[in-house]
Amino acid sequence: TSEIAADALKQALEEDKLSANRLGAYQKEWKALLSNELEVGYSARRVFEYLGDNHITSLINQASVNGFVAELAYSPDVSFDWHSSMIGKIMGHPTLGIVLRLANPLLARMAKSPAPDEVFAPEVSMAEFGTLV
Repeated sequence: TSEIAADALKQALEEDKLSANRLGAYQKEWKALLSNELEVGYSARRVFEYLGDNHITSLINQASVNGFVAELAYSPDVSFDWHSSMIGKIMGHPTLGIVLRLANPLLARMAKSPAPDEVFAPEVSMAEFGTLV
């Protein structure tokens, strides 16, 4: 976004128009660039924040067993700075994606529930989720 800011300022200075309206081009450009990335990241965070450590460990183990972690690590379209591609690959994974999609509808129930453990009981493992699918 620093390049977008520099370009917007450069154009405003060249045109001698430093108005809020003219400099608002920066806001429009960074939102166009980052809005999808922010939305995908926020949605993923909402899913994962209600998973317990055991559930997350189980997901990671499942991903490691079949080489999916290595596939993500070496994928040319996965970037440290741009997470939506990686999240898309995870959601598209036959097992991980199904488990996470099962968790997503539960968010609405959890918002009404005082305790997240009512939805994800500690004794339920991700392996058991796999048998439901």
